[in-house]
Amino acid sequence: GMLAGEGAQPQETMPPMTAEMFTDLASVSKRYNETDFDDTMETLTARYGEPQEVQDENGSFWNFLDENGEGLSAIFFADGSLRSKMIYFEDIRQFANLSGASHIENVTLLNDNMEYEVVAAAFGAPGIEILRTITENGIEQYLMLWVSEDGGMVQALFDSQDNKLEQISYAFGNEA
Repeated sequence: GMLAGEGAQPQETMPPMTAEMFTDLASVSKRYNETDFDDTMETLTARYGEPQEVQDENGSFWNFLDENGEGLSAIFFADGSLRSKMIYFEDIRQFANLSGASHIENVTLLNDNMEYEVVAAAFGAPGIEILRTITENGIEQYLMLWVSEDGGMVQALFDSQDNKLEQISYAFGNEA
């Protein structure tokens, strides 16, 4: 699925990286930043061309990629309106050089309802927003990512109304 885990459970050891590291966040997140919840399948297709449909166990999502293979993954409601947008990536560790996070082990100090600023301070860097979604009952949420150079990472889901932590998943890096 799009979220890399439910609850604060560490992931299994990650396989070796094969994807290229991201070097330019502005480029990697350009289409993501250009897209908002007024967009539809129709407006995104008009803007970016025909998407590539991908199916997984949760249903279908669509990738709108540029010539460099960078872009946007999107999920739509049945009426074609946008439900979720995500920065396209092959391997979440591609963000490691852009993040500047450290002390991933501080994840154990976090609690639900902590505010975004507190969570960011725990990792010594602002998070990278990689996903924004609307729940069934219309609540907007966003997913922030922190990755350390040793491959440790935290994904934290926040409520966009109060910027409070709702859910977290993490994996420790090779040195942990």
